[in-house]
Amino acid sequence: MNEFGTERGSKFTLLDTIMAEIPGKDNYGANIKDDAFGLLAYDISKSSDTVLNAANYHRWYKLTQAGGMGLQVNHRGYHDENLWVALTTRKDIMPLTINRRVSNKDYWETRRVSYAVPIEIVYTTPLVNWNPYDIEEHGYNVS
Repeated sequence: MNEFGTERGSKFTLLDTIMAEIPGKDNYGANIKDDAFGLLAYDISKSSDTVLNAANYHRWYKLTQAGGMGLQVNHRGYHDENLWVALTTRKDIMPLTINRRVSNKDYWETRRVSYAVPIEIVYTTPLVNWNPYDIEEHGYNVS
């Protein structure tokens, strides 16, 4: 699902830009930082190190240091290119808790996430119903 119309891997695309405007379950105004495993996630669309607002749907993030596989840019959906993720603080969302052990000390981290899979995006204009001067409509004369 990309603007290239091909089945190929891609990084940040137009669809990522659109989905980044859509809030997760915490809705508009939420700002959640993702610092799992002690590493802060950054926005891949920015050239500078801007912290990612993980409350909005996203599928890519970058870290300041490479992970275990040597990657700094990471994908949220594992092998699913069409899965967007947003973190949430809502208690009605099932949590996922992980244990991270560092120097024989346990660190527990809990995350709650919602998922989005964009099926179809429809662009419309306000002209369908727009009538600012309340002009009377007479319909169409079909002959």
